[in-house]
Amino acid sequence: MPEKPRSQPRPFEATALETLFAPLRHHAGCVIAVSGGADSLALLHAVARWRRAFQPHIILHAVTVDHGLRAGSGNEAAFVAEVSARLGIPHATLSWMGDKPRSGLQSAAREARYALMRTFAAENGLSAIVTAHTLDDQAETLLMRLARGSGLDGLAGITPVSRCGDVVIIRPLLDISKSRLKAFLRSISERWIEDPSNQDVRFERIRIRRTLAALRTQGFDARAIALSAKRLGRARAASAAATLDLASSAVEVFPEGWGRVDMTLLKAAPVETALGVLSKALAGFGSGARVVRLSKLEALWDALVWQDHGKWTLGGCVLRLDASQLTIIREVGRTPAPDILLAPGETALWDGRFRVSSKLPESVRVAALGVEGLRAIDAPRPKIPKVTLQSTPAFWLNGRMIAAPLASFSPAEPGHALVCRATFVHPFDDKI
Repeated sequence: MPEKPRSQPRPFEATALETLFAPLRHHAGCVIAVSGGADSLALLHAVARWRRAFQPHIILHAVTVDHGLRAGSGNEAAFVAEVSARLGIPHATLSWMGDKPRSGLQSAAREARYALMRTFAAENGLSAIVTAHTLDDQAETLLMRLARGSGLDGLAGITPVSRCGDVVIIRPLLDISKSRLKAFLRSISERWIEDPSNQDVRFERIRIRRTLAALRTQGFDARAIALSAKRLGRARAASAAATLDLASSAVEVFPEGWGRVDMTLLKAAPVETALGVLSKALAGFGSGARVVRLSKLEALWDALVWQDHGKWTLGGCVLRLDASQLTIIREVGRTPAPDILLAPGETALWDGRFRVSSKLPESVRVAALGVEGLRAIDAPRPKIPKVTLQSTPAFWLNGRMIAAPLASFSPAEPGHALVCRATFVHPFDDKI
């Protein structure tokens, strides 16, 4: 007689918690993003239980971002701080300062939120940010992207684990519905805060949420939609692997942050794979300053297929096609390269492309070599486009250029070249 199927453990029983938060084991410390809403508050309680049961030595730090967009947001942050204190987890409130945009407010707020949390994580030696995205969020995201005609990357929805700069974003609740999270909070007599913006139909996600509620009467189910996103995620992973495989043979990457693409190999590949190579190349060589829309990428592909020569600008890059060779370099001037101060012993990601570091006993400025800096170099490296060298990092001390490692600059004090380093972040490194 067949064995009776075992019932699945409830989402916050110990056995389920061990699986749910397994990705956190790879990190010595994590930021827990908590707004005070039901989803994030359930996450805070659940991860606290997991730590007590399985990883008592892991560092957890709850963070609330106060966007300053409505009255009472400070009280909500104080509420999260009180709950965190009860759970023995330190808490910090981060404020979004400065002017707020009149349009695209939710997108700008999201970018600001992640930027603040990344900075906090870096300052406190924490390597992961844990968020409370749910099954419902996944379903809403797929519908939003479907409405925009998104490709495979968009329709695969929210990924359980992703990288944002030097920090990993972990979303352990993607298979759990909002209703189950609220039921969990009720079971432990914990209250939560209802964000009034969740009723504001000016925001696309709220309109989609209401549409999804109406679709349920026609047999549509958030769990089934989220399952489609998960399955599309598997297809996206397979496509990404094929992209990396094609790039390994079709793309030559140079340490100065530019590349050449063998169009013969690219044209012989499936279009989806070729588009993936172009997308990652533009993001890597162009500093990722602007996300290239799929429609623009498809238009570029059509031009590359039917032309033998040409020049285009896209995604912060200049592309030049000469027969079967496509050269991609950073576009100079459209998006200015950053100007940062690098502390002794510090390593930073500069212009989204280079890891820069200095071992000098005093802080140095890192900025683009530029036209003037290039003129100061007697013998720049041969066979490298000069415009490419202009957008490489140079190190400055007291107003004087002391090192330009990628342009083979020999300073008056040779020791500076040994302690000021710049390494291009390979765009096809699957860890990035």
